[in-house]
Amino acid sequence: MTPQTQSPNLPPNSLKIYARAPIIVADDERLLRKALRQVLEGWGATVMEAENGRAALEILKTLPRALILSDISMPEMDGLDLLEEVTAHYPRSHVIIVSRMSHEKIIKGAMEYGALGYLTKPFQLPHLKNEIAEAMRKMALGDSC
Repeated sequence: MTPQTQSPNLPPNSLKIYARAPIIVADDERLLRKALRQVLEGWGATVMEAENGRAALEILKTLPRALILSDISMPEMDGLDLLEEVTAHYPRSHVIIVSRMSHEKIIKGAMEYGALGYLTKPFQLPHLKNEIAEAMRKMALGDSC
C-alpha cells in the first residue's frame, strides 16, 4: 500500500472534503496500523493509532467525534465490543470494520450493531477510500441535521 495509490472514483486528496473528523485505526497488527496511517495521512486525514478497542476508546474520550477503522480480533477489547461501546456512548463517532473475518453472519451482525461499513482484509485502497469518504459524508450530514 502506498499513499500514491489513487481511487478511480475519487480525485486525489478528496478525503479532505470530508476529513473534519479524525480517524482512529484500531488493529493489533502494528505494521498494518503504520501502513494505514501513512496512506490515510497521504489522503489528508488526521490519524491516531490504537492497538485494541480499549485503547481506541481512551483516544475517543479526548475527541468530539471520530471515524474508527477497527479490526474484530484484538486483545483486551475486540472490534465488536468497541463498536457496541461507540454506538451506545459516542453518537457522533462511527466505526468501519476492517477484518479478515468474511463470514456473512459476522458481517451482518456488525452492520446491525451500527457499523457504517465492512471491509475484508486484504482490501484494495480504492475500496477503503470510498468507504471512508462515504462514512465521512454520512457523518457530516448527521451533524447538519
